[in-house]
Amino acid sequence: MKRLTFCLKQLTNGAVTTIVAGDFNLPGLDWEAGTYPTDGVHNVFYDCMTTMGYEQCNYLPTRNDSVLDLVFSNDLFIISSIYTDCPFSTSDHSTVVFGLLINEPADFSGSCYCNSVGGLDFENADYDSIYSYLLLLDWECLFSECSSVDDMLSVFSKVINDSLINNIGVKKVQHCKSKKKKYPKAISKLLAHKKSFMA
Repeated sequence: MKRLTFCLKQLTNGAVTTIVAGDFNLPGLDWEAGTYPTDGVHNVFYDCMTTMGYEQCNYLPTRNDSVLDLVFSNDLFIISSIYTDCPFSTSDHSTVVFGLLINEPADFSGSCYCNSVGGLDFENADYDSIYSYLLLLDWECLFSECSSVDDMLSVFSKVINDSLINNIGVKKVQHCKSKKKKYPKAISKLLAHKKSFMA
């Protein structure tokens, strides 16, 4: 765990949006409640991620009732959606799929086709509804169950995210993808070999 937290600290720079995702296999850590065993693993990882300003975004179980596959971001507004899907290949964990809100699509050179991917349309947002919604909330009641500043930040972030998702439409962002998948030579040979059996 010390090596992992050291690497994460080296990776994290407050000026750069960072996403950390994977199977962390920490079944005793309840991210919603902020509870964990003090075993030198769960508590060290939790303290590391929260101290560096990461928000854990996946609360959906990925194996039985356990949330083992996690998605962290130090930018609360970059993840637009998150859900679980069928396991990949022979994995016994559900796949975690998440969307990103990126300001400008990458500029790909070469022949490509463009497809539309949704993102939040901040230009045409209903800011009056967001304002009214936030104004009517009983913040004192919302924060009454919080035992730390981290808990308050989680509650506040959820309220803000919910208000944005409910009052901002989706716009289409153009992303380019290559027309044909290119595989390494060895993989191409294996695919051709597999295809010969199917013919």
